[in-house]
Amino acid sequence: MQKRQSNLSAYRIQLYFKDDFGRQKRKTKQIYLPSNLSPKKRNEEIGRIKAEFQAQVLTENDHQTMTFEQLMKEWLENEGHHRKKTTIDGYITSYKRIKEYMGKIPVNTVTTATINKLIVELGKIKAGGRMITEKNREKRKPLSPKTIKNTISFISAVFHYGKKLGYIDRNPCDGAELPRIQKTEKNIYKPIELAMFMSELENPQNEVPLRYEVIVKMALFGGMRLGEIMGLEWKHIEFDGDEYTDKPVIHIRQSKSYIKATNCDMVSTPKTESSKRDLYLDESIFSLLKKLKSHYSEQSELLGNMWDGNSDFVFLTDEGKPLASTSVGKWLKRFCERTSLRFVSMHGFRHMYATLLNSSGVDMNTISKNLGHSDPSITANIYTHTFSESKIFANRIIVDSVNNICSKYQTKSDSDTENENKPEKIAETKSINHEQEIIKIFFDSATDKVGKVIKILHLDFLDDETKQEIINIMAFKNLSETEQIIAVSSLIKSDTVFS
Repeated sequence: MQKRQSNLSAYRIQLYFKDDFGRQKRKTKQIYLPSNLSPKKRNEEIGRIKAEFQAQVLTENDHQTMTFEQLMKEWLENEGHHRKKTTIDGYITSYKRIKEYMGKIPVNTVTTATINKLIVELGKIKAGGRMITEKNREKRKPLSPKTIKNTISFISAVFHYGKKLGYIDRNPCDGAELPRIQKTEKNIYKPIELAMFMSELENPQNEVPLRYEVIVKMALFGGMRLGEIMGLEWKHIEFDGDEYTDKPVIHIRQSKSYIKATNCDMVSTPKTESSKRDLYLDESIFSLLKKLKSHYSEQSELLGNMWDGNSDFVFLTDEGKPLASTSVGKWLKRFCERTSLRFVSMHGFRHMYATLLNSSGVDMNTISKNLGHSDPSITANIYTHTFSESKIFANRIIVDSVNNICSKYQTKSDSDTENENKPEKIAETKSINHEQEIIKIFFDSATDKVGKVIKILHLDFLDDETKQEIINIMAFKNLSETEQIIAVSSLIKSDTVFS
C-alpha cells in the first residue's frame, strides 16, 4: 500500500498475483479516508478494505479464467442434489463426449459460434466419443440429432448456472442451431408379428424363464417402463385389491435403472410425478405373479443357505439376487434370434400398449394416465404417426363397409346373369367357401385371439397382405361385430386376395 500524496486522506492499493496460466497480473484501487482518523482506526479501515479488494480480485480472476470443466463441477456440486442419479449419469456421459472440445475452454470466451461448431463436431462421433472415419463409417453410426440436442441442453444448463451467478454475461447456447429431430415410426410389432411373438413366448418348448415372460407381459399389457417393472417390490402389489376396489392392483412408486458410473442398478423415484400411478392389470398377470412367488419359495427350499433371500424385489435371479436391468434386454435379443423373430426393444412393448389402446377406441386422457404422462398432449405428440395410421385404417374400414352394404342391395339384370360363364361361377363359389371359412375362424368363441391369428396365418389361399389386413380388423375393437363381418367380407372379395 502506498500514499499517493503527502496528504494522508488518499491511498492506492496495489495487488500482484498470477492467473491460472502463470502470467503476472496487477490490480489497483484508490481509496479516500477522513484525515482526522486516528492511526489505529486508519490502519484498521485500510486493512479491511484491502482484504475485501483482494478477495474481489481473486474471485474475479477465477471467474475470468474458469474453464467449462470447473464450472460444470461447481454446478454439479451445488445443483446436482436436485436431480436423479440417472440424470447425473447422463450428464457425465454427455461431458465425456465434449471433454476434448469444451473441457479446458474459459467459459467467458465461449460464443454461440463455438457451440455451433461443437454441434457439427458431435455429428462426427458416436456414443462414447470415438471419432467416425471413412474406414469405420459403416460400422459406427453418428450420434442421433436427439442425443446431440440432449448434450447441448446439458451444456446450456451449466452456462445458465454461470450466468445466474454472474460469472458470464449471457448463455452462449441461446440461439445455437440445433439439429432437427425427424419424427420416425415407432419400432413395434405389426399384429401378425405380435401374434407370432406371443406364440413363441408361451411355447413350452422354448423354456422361457417365468420372470422374463412376466416382465414382457407387464410392459405389453400395462404399458410400464422397464425401470418401473424392475423397481417393483412385493409391497407394491395388492392381490386382494386396495381401498378403492377389490380388483388386484400394482402401485408404481419407484424405478430401478442401470447407472454407468457405478456399474450397478440404482433405485430412485419414477421418471416424473405423474409416473406414480396405480394399474389394474388383467387377472392373468396377477396369476403369473403368484406363480412367480411360488417359484421363489421352491427355489429357496431347494437352495437352502445358498438362496440370497434378502431382497423384496419382485424379479430375482435363480439364486435370489435382484435381477439386473441390463439382463432383460440381453435375454430378449437372444430369444428373438433363437426364434427367428424381429427384435423389438422392451420399450417397444410400451409403445405397442399405447397403439393397441388407441386403435381400440380408448380415449387419449385414459391412455396418457395409464402411461404415466403428465399431459395427454405429450402422449399425442409421441404417438402422432402411429395414431394417425389408426385413424386412416378406421376410415378405410368404414368406406369398405358402406360400399359393401350398397353392393349387397344392387341386383343384376337378367341379361347380366345369363352372360355369366361357368369359370366365373366356379370362382365365385370358391370365394364364398373361403369367405365362410375365414368368418368361421374369425368368430369362433372357443378359440382365443392368439389361436385365431395362428389359424389365419395357416390359410394357404390367402396372401400375406390379406392376412395382415384381417388381423388388423381383429385388433380394431371399437368396430361392432356387424362392421367387422362386413369389413372382412369386403376384403376377401377382392380379386387379389387369394394366392
